[in-house]
Amino acid sequence: MISWSEAAVHVDDIQEQLQRSIELAPEFVEAWSQLAWVRSESGIYPDRALEAVERTEALAPGTLPAIKARGWYQQYVEEDFEGALELMREAERLAPSDSEVLIGLARLQHRLGAFSEGTRTMKRAVQLDPKNTETLVHLSNMLMRQSRWQAAREVLERVLAIDPSHFWAQYQLVHLTIQGDRNPDAALGLAAEFGLEPRYLHAWIATTDRDYDRAARILASVPVNAGNPFARDLRRDNLSASV
Repeated sequence: MISWSEAAVHVDDIQEQLQRSIELAPEFVEAWSQLAWVRSESGIYPDRALEAVERTEALAPGTLPAIKARGWYQQYVEEDFEGALELMREAERLAPSDSEVLIGLARLQHRLGAFSEGTRTMKRAVQLDPKNTETLVHLSNMLMRQSRWQAAREVLERVLAIDPSHFWAQYQLVHLTIQGDRNPDAALGLAAEFGLEPRYLHAWIATTDRDYDRAARILASVPVNAGNPFARDLRRDNLSASV
């Protein structure tokens, strides 16, 4: 299973790896399904995502890989969150212990406002593999979105104890320090410790202060790096907030 964090940072490399697998085995259903996910979630290849979805469905109609592929496409490309939720519930019925399914289901529940239900589902995914940093980071993100700052911090500390260089945990801890603790100086100190680009932090602080013009000016001074999820998410969040 490809992790969300890997796909966010290395989307082109992962797509190439999957394509090579498919060239060697054109009927490799799981590779087609994963390719549908990477292309859908990245937002970069929506037309090619549909191609991968339809190929998965043609090879294995009604199976778990096909249901997941269509669910990811409906969530990320079509933004049909209710339809995607139904597909992920169907996937859960087929594979109740599939952490990938539980993560997708939890994120959709949370996206649709079922915060407690989504958090419970994500905790089920964590219980399947308590040291899986990917799942723990998803849980901390959900807790932060509910302003449950201390609970989120405890989860992030678990992640960094397992992997001190985990980018997403660093990213979220800086975010928590800005938004939850309201301590931009401490956040900048953490950013320096983690080696994060400080201008992104200044833009994030401006966004938290609702000074979107200042945030936009700061972001304009930094080259766009679509492979850096920190930059990508900050630009997206700033644009959404300023509309």
